[in-house]
Amino acid sequence: MFKNFGKVFKFTFKNSTSSHSYRAFTIIVMLLLLVVPGFIFFVSNKNKEEADKTIESCGTKTVYVVDEYAKDTDFSFLNYVGEDNYSDIKYKTFGTVDEALSEITSLGRKDIFILNITKDSEGNLCADIILPKGIELEKGKARNFLSFIDKSGQFFTISALGLDIQKLSSLNVGYDSEVYTSTGYSEGKTYAEEKREAAAANEEKIEENGLTVRENDAVKGYLPVVRVIFTYANVMLLYFLILSYSNALSQNVVLEKANKLMDTMLVSVKPEALILGKFLGSASAGLLQVLLWVGALIGGVFGGFEVVNKITDTTYNPAIIFIKALSGLGVFNPINIIIGIVGLVAGFLIFMALAAIGGSISSTREEAQANSSLYILILIASFFAVFLCGGLDSTKVVEWLYYVPSIAALMLPAGIITNAISTLQAAISMGLMVLLSTILIIIAGRLYKMMSLYKGNKVNLGKALKMLIANK
Repeated sequence: MFKNFGKVFKFTFKNSTSSHSYRAFTIIVMLLLLVVPGFIFFVSNKNKEEADKTIESCGTKTVYVVDEYAKDTDFSFLNYVGEDNYSDIKYKTFGTVDEALSEITSLGRKDIFILNITKDSEGNLCADIILPKGIELEKGKARNFLSFIDKSGQFFTISALGLDIQKLSSLNVGYDSEVYTSTGYSEGKTYAEEKREAAAANEEKIEENGLTVRENDAVKGYLPVVRVIFTYANVMLLYFLILSYSNALSQNVVLEKANKLMDTMLVSVKPEALILGKFLGSASAGLLQVLLWVGALIGGVFGGFEVVNKITDTTYNPAIIFIKALSGLGVFNPINIIIGIVGLVAGFLIFMALAAIGGSISSTREEAQANSSLYILILIASFFAVFLCGGLDSTKVVEWLYYVPSIAALMLPAGIITNAISTLQAAISMGLMVLLSTILIIIAGRLYKMMSLYKGNKVNLGKALKMLIANK
């Protein structure tokens, strides 16, 4: 049945990979994936001075303040915080926002904004910027003032509460009292100092996964978002592969029919061997390209990580910290990555098998092109199923989606890499995808055999199914 299958496979694979466009595109993308991650790591690097750099100007020298908590407070003390660009601002207080807006309008000023200070239900201070109509300041510059408030910290809080700094300093007299543990008292350490030291030590404590507590806590909240991003990336990659190779496969399957070579071909190659060889040859060309790209991306990420980590101080590099934390939490576990890649391959084969069916029931290339809707519609339906059934919801994992092969093809790689599903669940999901691919390629082979010498009217999908059921 499968005599000369190897020759068909070799011919199809060689024909698919020997073109200059295939090789050039593969190499260019590989080089980009090798270089770009390291470049991103390098340009995102920050040193301590850059992390603590001066806040840019807010674009005005006058700020109107409405403070419902302390209506007569003096904010001019903020000029002595020592922050460049914020040492000579004039603050004027108002009872209400309407009063402040009214004065801005009457003066015709277009360079003043309002700082509105309120309290929330829990008694916390809320500081909001209100931009009057017609103001000519850039929105981003006004936001710089909020950064200044954040950096001012307790000085802003004292001013907002209406407390007098000079009077507060006079309270620093009288007595002193502390709480000690028995051990701390003998060492001259207060209970508060012991807690701070313990907290600091715990924050920088290296856990079993090689990360500090702070790094672990910082990244755990991003894992669901990473899963969504990986799912989108997998969908885009599969969509590109399916459009590029499925159509080529269906055109290749119908080639002998279109060129009237079928009678000659059937003498040396069985229809089942012909369809299987073409299917695996085209699929292997696409998978080779993907595996080279995935390998280049992994090499680019980890190679760039190591190089930048050694040649520069990455203490304040958000990209390096993020990759390190994700790696420590198992996102880049080699076993999961391998399973994810195998899942990507299994999902790709499902749609390639559907493309083979489309080519099997076609007599000309035009018909094969028209029958491409068979796999395109299933791909689109699977994407909408992921979207509408919660597959892109970062707050939960919808496990049943991983057991529907065409949908799992879009979700499995991201799901296993980000630990959304277990290895057992991933194995079951891949088993179902492989089983479906096998069934589809068998159907494609039978249809191709039945259609090889078919001389009737144009065959649509419904007629093909009837022929398949009747096996004649």
